[in-house]
Amino acid sequence: MAEAEFVSEMQIVLRLCVAAVLGCLVGADRERHEWTAGMRTYMLVAVGACLAMIVSINGFAVAIAPGAPANIRLDPSRVASQVIVGVGFLGAGTILMRNHAIHGLTTAAGIWAVAAIGLAVGGGLYIAATAATVIVLVILVALKPIERWLFARSLTRRFRLRAPRGALGFDDFTRRFPDCAQRITRFVLERDGDPSFDRIEIVVNGLSPDEVERMSKELHRLPEAQGFVEDDEPVV
Repeated sequence: MAEAEFVSEMQIVLRLCVAAVLGCLVGADRERHEWTAGMRTYMLVAVGACLAMIVSINGFAVAIAPGAPANIRLDPSRVASQVIVGVGFLGAGTILMRNHAIHGLTTAAGIWAVAAIGLAVGGGLYIAATAATVIVLVILVALKPIERWLFARSLTRRFRLRAPRGALGFDDFTRRFPDCAQRITRFVLERDGDPSFDRIEIVVNGLSPDEVERMSKELHRLPEAQGFVEDDEPVV
């Protein structure tokens, strides 16, 4: 029986550090866009997957060392496959259905890809892991402008929210979103069931997907806004 080959302690530290760096590179782009899974999440997934692979290689190598029972076999690929399956559950937690649209698929796919990168680093496949990281970054960063150019479309969105009476009027809205001021086709302010609150309905035409995303995030953050709803149903 061949002598078991262990990964040295220096190699273990190096692989964990490389996995953290590669996970950081992918996570930094997601952090920049303020997605739920950011830089720390991607780094943790990469390091965890890398460590699982190292444990698979090192932790059970004694089972096939000279003197071990002959009927014991070591299969590191089993740990790798379980990591991929397990990370699938983590990624599923980032997928949401909102306003009849699915959000978070790219984030889930990114987490899954980073886990695979971590496994590659844990197995000592530095070139494969680095190449995969570069390809993932190209997909996430470089292809986005091309995607917008190829599939550019003009969207109409209806936004509904509640605000304390007089706290958010038409002038306040146009001041916060000057780029959209000329595209507002409807701005209705009505008294809510609670007389101290207003119900506001805003319809904006000609929005790009990025503008819809930006407006949704900023309206969510308004301290005076409550009960915010973004409606992607046809506006009639």
